Amino acid sequence: MMKLKVDFNKIRTGILIPTAIGCAIILFGFLFRLVLLFIVDQVTEYVDQDMMNIINILISLASFAAFLGLFLWTGYRATRKYHADVTEAGVITAVTYTLIAVVDLFFTVVLIGMNAAEIGDASIISYGLGGEMSRILLEDTLGIAGIPCCALGLIPLGILINFIVGGAGGMLGEKK
Repeated sequence: MMKLKVDFNKIRTGILIPTAIGCAIILFGFLFRLVLLFIVDQVTEYVDQDMMNIINILISLASFAAFLGLFLWTGYRATRKYHADVTEAGVITAVTYTLIAVVDLFFTVVLIGMNAAEIGDASIISYGLGGEMSRILLEDTLGIAGIPCCALGLIPLGILINFIVGGAGGMLGEKK
């Protein structure tokens, strides 16, 4: 039987900077959405839903591109700086994603709490929170509260996808 050797010191040190960068992106996105929430709440008669949908889609696309780049770089960095193999690069990326997803879920719950307390209408900025599919899949049945439920379901899928993305970044960073 083949033994899989994984160096947990590489994983621990490899997740620190990418996780901090990802959490900073999440925090910046949350603050941006919070500002957007209050601006839209004040000027609702001037802003139509189509314009908000376009803004939300652009935010989601920018976020997707930023995190794809971050996770590819995480795998690349793991192999270059810490001499990790492709599997370790994938694990480092998956763990980084998991930590960032939990932080994103926390901020999503904060926005949902604000919506429940009737502090603005968080449903107008809910694209990208807990995954883009969460709004499509669950909002009709559970309302905005369905977003964290869907996010919890998407986290395991995201772990698998980002393991592959990190492994791909690791393959790019392997020294020949």
